[in-house]
Amino acid sequence: WQHPMVTTTARREGNQALLVGFWLAGLLNVAAAGAGWDLLGWLTKPLIMLLLLAWAWRVLPDPRPPGGRLLLVGIGFAWLGDVFLMGSGDMFFLLGLCGFLVMQVLYILAFRAVPGTHLLRERWWLGIPFVLVWTGMNALLSPGDLRIPVLIYSAVLLGMSAAALDLLPRLARPCGTRVFVGSVLFVVSDG
Repeated sequence: WQHPMVTTTARREGNQALLVGFWLAGLLNVAAAGAGWDLLGWLTKPLIMLLLLAWAWRVLPDPRPPGGRLLLVGIGFAWLGDVFLMGSGDMFFLLGLCGFLVMQVLYILAFRAVPGTHLLRERWWLGIPFVLVWTGMNALLSPGDLRIPVLIYSAVLLGMSAAALDLLPRLARPCGTRVFVGSVLFVVSDG
């Protein structure tokens, strides 16, 4: 038997350790890419999403709500996307793109599963910048034979960011803002 306070403290510390590991793996991966340290990049890249998945598993309530389950599976597909993109050539690129495409769709479904007011239903015009960014991104890209997959992926990517914006009134202020900012960073990164 453990005192509930000890269990809660240990759990909180475990959650913090996973977040620190996530940030450390991410920073080391960026440093490895910048410095050309391939081995460190290969070691850290798969860890990033695994640590995020472990953290999300621990912080989501049990039993996990439908949106939480979708989020966890989405993170798993993000991990697959990262692993496939570690390979070289069009086939690995397409597999990575598919992993991230499924992830984006699952994130959209997870965000929509959160009950409450939908911002974009009330203020549809807030979706216009997403359409403009999608149009601009695809006008600037020249992916050659991969044009159709890139068009589809970029539409779903921006749809995920729009779903994150739509989520703002349904989540507590810091959490909702972080989700939206993270979605925008994902759009910038993939763009």
